Amino acid sequence: MKTELLTVSKIFNEALFRIPDYQRGYSWELSHLKDFWSDIEQLSDSKSHYTGVITLEEVPEAAWSRWDDDAWIIRSKKYSPYYVVDGQQRLTTIVILLQCILDRTESDELNYTPVEILRRKYIYENRSDRLARAYIFGYEKDNPSGEFLKTEIFADKSAGHSTGEATVYTRNLRDAKAFFTEHLKSISHTGLETLFSRVTQQLVFNAYEISKEIDVFVAFESMNNRGKPLSALELLKNRLIYLSANITEAEPGDARLLRKQINESWSIVYHNLGRNEHRPLSDDEFLRTHLANYYHQKISEQVPTDDDHLARFMAASYITLEEPSAFLLRDQFTRRRLTVKEEGRQTLTASALQEYATDLRASAETYYKLSTPAKSGYSDSEKIALERLGRLRGYGAGPMALALYRNETNSRNRAAFLDA
Repeated sequence: MKTELLTVSKIFNEALFRIPDYQRGYSWELSHLKDFWSDIEQLSDSKSHYTGVITLEEVPEAAWSRWDDDAWIIRSKKYSPYYVVDGQQRLTTIVILLQCILDRTESDELNYTPVEILRRKYIYENRSDRLARAYIFGYEKDNPSGEFLKTEIFADKSAGHSTGEATVYTRNLRDAKAFFTEHLKSISHTGLETLFSRVTQQLVFNAYEISKEIDVFVAFESMNNRGKPLSALELLKNRLIYLSANITEAEPGDARLLRKQINESWSIVYHNLGRNEHRPLSDDEFLRTHLANYYHQKISEQVPTDDDHLARFMAASYITLEEPSAFLLRDQFTRRRLTVKEEGRQTLTASALQEYATDLRASAETYYKLSTPAKSGYSDSEKIALERLGRLRGYGAGPMALALYRNETNSRNRAAFLDA
């Protein structure tokens, strides 16, 4: 890897940064924002502050040439496109703060530099004919976070953009902007100039450019021990995308289609887990509940034939469901299973990955309804029973409830089961 110690100003020097689809969204919460703000407030004007590591991967032309809004700035102005492999939480926070400072200033310039030039360096660059706008920092794929960043953080109200579905990640973006907006209210123009200089000139990163010989998906998993740990659900998304890129039996174009389907499934999952702002649902509990159903229906379809077989079957099931992340990442979805046929199991195929992602997506929609019965559309008797059960177990639906609502369509039968 190439490595340099760079300020934010130097990092944002004729470069575009994109969050790749295997990354999670913006996960920083109030405690992280307070720590970040405290670091900036206490920073002496004569010193730099080491902010951590940023790992970047150069985007190949085959990928960026499909970026309709951005290809022009790469070709004509020679901007360098990068995927942010590690450090996206800090970069996102910095960009939001810079946007808030630029919004807050009532002058046409900061530190003797026109505000418009600063926007072009850190936020977006417009093409001269105004037909395209390239964002300096954003998401590679269309997803709720990408559209939210454009419309609600950068205040881009251009045609064709919508906020899309709310998720835990979009709420974190919203809360970060609200946090900085509130803290900037009483700061003078001189104070804004000082703050802008501290962020762009005194925050220092170790910037690594990852070598092309390194598998970026494996590197991403290895970096999980820094910052706020990734959940098993977030790691699982990365793993499935990694496997989709390495399936050899697929037809040309199938890998890209499968990757798109995985992304769409995870977008729906994240949306449903964070849909009720007052009752956000746990990633880990949902994954465990889904696996309890999927394991017995798709992975281990055998029916125990005697008491000994039943004991062994239940013991294996208990270990699997007690540590779902270990089973899914170390046993079920591994690169070895793409090529090696193990006893009693087929090799992993594109259709198997698609089936799992689709089932996870469908389960998430049902899981949300079970946790928020008032908005479920179920009968009144079901709503009452589900609300009572939710109070007992923290509103995340249990495996039996999920199995019931994934398989039984008759409302009276469901109500009777819940009552029992």
